[in-house]
Amino acid sequence: MDLTQSMEDYLETIYLLKRRKGNVRIKDIVNALKIAPPSVTEAVGNMIKWGFVKHEKYGDIELTEKGIKEAERVYQKHKVLFEFLSNILMVNENEAETDACSMEHYISKQTYERFVKFIEFVNSCDTRPNWLKSFHYYLENGKKPEYCEGRGGRTMNEKGLDELSINDKGKIIKIDAEKALKKKFLDMGFIPGTAVEVVGIAPLGDPIEVKLRGYKISLRKEEAKSVLIEVVK
Repeated sequence: MDLTQSMEDYLETIYLLKRRKGNVRIKDIVNALKIAPPSVTEAVGNMIKWGFVKHEKYGDIELTEKGIKEAERVYQKHKVLFEFLSNILMVNENEAETDACSMEHYISKQTYERFVKFIEFVNSCDTRPNWLKSFHYYLENGKKPEYCEGRGGRTMNEKGLDELSINDKGKIIKIDAEKALKKKFLDMGFIPGTAVEVVGIAPLGDPIEVKLRGYKISLRKEEAKSVLIEVVK
């Protein structure tokens, strides 16, 4: 059967109360979910019918094997979503807890699995990836780190050739272009490690004239974007 949001909340609550307290009674669920006792009693009765819990009158409420399985499934989704909201998006813990409780009931299987893979990827790195550190810097300071300006993921001294001004100099790091254009650049001498200088820019910014290996070469600005330069101060 497909569990309703309410039923998933009950199962997860009973599961967590059992872990924290060792025993669960009607009043514990009432206090945890802020729901009237008659409603909780009715819900527990339904869960007994569906085989999720066992409950003797005035006694403890126990999850069945079936109930534990469903409760752990819901709680695992909650943990993943909470970790993403809290540790990746830096949402404060109270809000992350509340939002994870809502999201866990509606998220699709594929989207949930992508959340799991994303968190596994981030946590498998020895240190947090630079792009994630940059995002956290942006959240805390309201602005991007300098090296993100214009071209995300580059260091402060790395730019596209199209971003340089007249008399700017640098060293070619790589050619980020499709095979044909990359071959064209390599044939012209744009080889990683080679020094290059911007010697002229047309009034409208296109084309750009550069000096390379003693030769002057004119490039369209769109092409120049493909040449990644380490700027020399």
